[in-house]
Amino acid sequence: EAGYLVGGPAPQPPPPEPVQKPAPVVSAQPPSIPEVASLPDEYRMSDPERRSVQVAMAKIGYYPGPIDGIFGPESRAAIRRLQHELQLPLTGYLTAAQARKLMAFH
Repeated sequence: EAGYLVGGPAPQPPPPEPVQKPAPVVSAQPPSIPEVASLPDEYRMSDPERRSVQVAMAKIGYYPGPIDGIFGPESRAAIRRLQHELQLPLTGYLTAAQARKLMAFH
């Protein structure tokens, strides 16, 4: 510091303190996952509910398609696989009770 007083280089300031970032908030359940007890039949499902059904079918290995909320041919085939597993008529369309059983599987 004495050199600074007679024309030497100025002392370097100390490095800034690291900024502590707050921990991310993690919810117990994503908001798009419906409550199992409240799932309607597929005709009354919202887009997030349809996507949740597709995720559930994918997790149990029935559905290899995109998670897009559209019940196309791959979704219909997955629903029939589920219905076969449950020993139900193979309609390819989900009732509310079948949707709830599916969500309970995964």
